[in-house]
Amino acid sequence: ESVLEFEFKLAKILIPHINRTSEAIYNKLSVLQLQQAIPQFDWLKYIKLVIDADLYPELSHINTSEEVIVHVPQYFKDLFQLLDTVDNRTIANYIVWRIVYRRLGNLSHRFLTRRLQFFKVVTGATSLSARWDKCVDFTEYVLPYSVGQMFVKAHFQEDKKQLTEDLVAGVRWAFLDMLEKENDWMDMETKSKAKDKAHGVLAKIGYPSFILNDTI
Repeated sequence: ESVLEFEFKLAKILIPHINRTSEAIYNKLSVLQLQQAIPQFDWLKYIKLVIDADLYPELSHINTSEEVIVHVPQYFKDLFQLLDTVDNRTIANYIVWRIVYRRLGNLSHRFLTRRLQFFKVVTGATSLSARWDKCVDFTEYVLPYSVGQMFVKAHFQEDKKQLTEDLVAGVRWAFLDMLEKENDWMDMETKSKAKDKAHGVLAKIGYPSFILNDTI
């Protein structure tokens, strides 16, 4: 009961979907500002732990001046206030429950049937997924880049990727050219920021090149 009550309290501090606008969930802060706003957690240590320095060596020297996007700072503030009111056993039991719930798909048919009864009410599901379907989904989830590499090698047309990249580069150049030669209503500061934004847009086309690198 205490775990269920805790989960109800967690739900109450979430931002309703209707309020999750791009403006509400886009909060750019430096790691230092984040640490000052929510000091109960070592954010820099966490960021360094989750970043794979071998895969992203350019991110291995992140410090407190690094800027990050924090979707809902208020949620974390409310969360730590809530955690201060809940005993450690309830929190531990909740974590164990979430782990078990996450792994229900790997348990026996008896547990899967019970989960199906739950999803019938929540989502309207009427049957269990076929084992082959579950295996494919699990493999894609655990090894997304490996599966992606197999798909790219089997089906992707490299010339189409290059063509699209050239097209995007042309659109970017046309925008910058128009901004420089035809735009007469922006002041210089705004125009400079528009240029920086245009250069900063990351074109994600087809697949990231590193998935074809077997040495990573």
